[in-house]
Amino acid sequence: MLYNQKGYALIIVLMMTIVLFFIGSAALTMGGSVRKTAVLETEQKKAHYIAEAGIEKAVDKAKRESAWVESLVLNSEYNLVPDVIPAGYADGNLVHVKVRKEFYNDSKTTLCIESKGQYRDVYREIRVKVDLGKPMPFYRGLWTESPPGAPSAFENNSVIGSNMLINGDIIFKQNCTILDKDVIVGGSVVIENNMNARNLKSGGRVTVSNNGRVEGNIQAVGDVIVKNNAVVTGDIRSMGNITLEQNAVVGGDVWANGVVNNSSSKKEGIYPNQSMDLRFTVHPFPEIDLDWYHKNADYYYSGSQTWSGDLNLNGLFYIDGNLKIQGTYSGVGTVVVSGTVTFEGNLGCTDIEQDDLCILCAGNVTLINGAQVRALVYSPAIVTIDNNAVLRGSVIARTLIQNNKAKFYFEPKMENNQPDWVTTSLQILSWEEK
Repeated sequence: MLYNQKGYALIIVLMMTIVLFFIGSAALTMGGSVRKTAVLETEQKKAHYIAEAGIEKAVDKAKRESAWVESLVLNSEYNLVPDVIPAGYADGNLVHVKVRKEFYNDSKTTLCIESKGQYRDVYREIRVKVDLGKPMPFYRGLWTESPPGAPSAFENNSVIGSNMLINGDIIFKQNCTILDKDVIVGGSVVIENNMNARNLKSGGRVTVSNNGRVEGNIQAVGDVIVKNNAVVTGDIRSMGNITLEQNAVVGGDVWANGVVNNSSSKKEGIYPNQSMDLRFTVHPFPEIDLDWYHKNADYYYSGSQTWSGDLNLNGLFYIDGNLKIQGTYSGVGTVVVSGTVTFEGNLGCTDIEQDDLCILCAGNVTLINGAQVRALVYSPAIVTIDNNAVLRGSVIARTLIQNNKAKFYFEPKMENNQPDWVTTSLQILSWEEK
């Protein structure tokens, strides 16, 4: 009997030993599995990080190199690795960073960017679709929307040394002078007194009267009327009718899709009943997301500011308020203002070859009382250049008022010095991870 009890005890011990063995083995197996899972998760994160870095590098190139974006062929794919972006990154590799232009128009380009990252034997892929806005077109010199409720005005001995782009209707009067440049107007045009434009294109009606003078050609989608001692030294072409009243002088030929009503002394070079298509496109007035600058500025100022004296303006500045400014600046800078900007005196630069200042203002911008300013100026509100003030640079304004011997001169070098990325907007449309 005692022998049997000892046998049972031995069996129980053996069974417990076997159970403990399997439990220990399972624990070791689970521990190894957990460690493998942790290692795999770390490698996946690193591969994802590498893929994300590829997206960032491609987006940065697109923002900084607008000419490269323009050169991309629609729906063609370009791998930036390794010619543009090195393959090696953070102890891993970028397998590819592919860019494809899917859409473009005058205001934006849509890009699809696919980046594949590798860390050891683990791969991760990210596909992003972005809308990339065009850089602010300061190269145009002077651009104003001139909307119906707040039209722009150029009058009283104003001088414009720049090509002009105007979306709406416009009146030039009281000896407004354009210095041998082109004027493109989406709406109608009224010219009184001198306007020394090289070429005038209008999407509406053109009236030259009261000793008005155009030193160049007129091309209009609407009717053209020349009267009251007005002079056009070049040709006139119209998709509508042309009227030449008494004392009107036209130096070139006259072409009309409709009739030519001629009471002037001009007898030759008159061609009615043509079939010309003179229509053209005026791009929409550019808009910009000023909130982006609030989030990404190098320097942030809360409240209105007054700046004067020697100003170091390298970088991106954001002012949550108004700005009053005068003095001498150095560096290449962009100042974004949520309120208004007033030039209280002269604003020049230390080195006209290198220094550059861009002002993006949500409110009105004012130059008065002989202030002389060098800057690129954008405002979706009103820019006023008045009372002998002089602006050199570029101006883009929803409404532009130039009056009382005020002058504006386009400075191409300033536009060239301004980096494109500063005014290139970016919107992420989709983000997909694999």
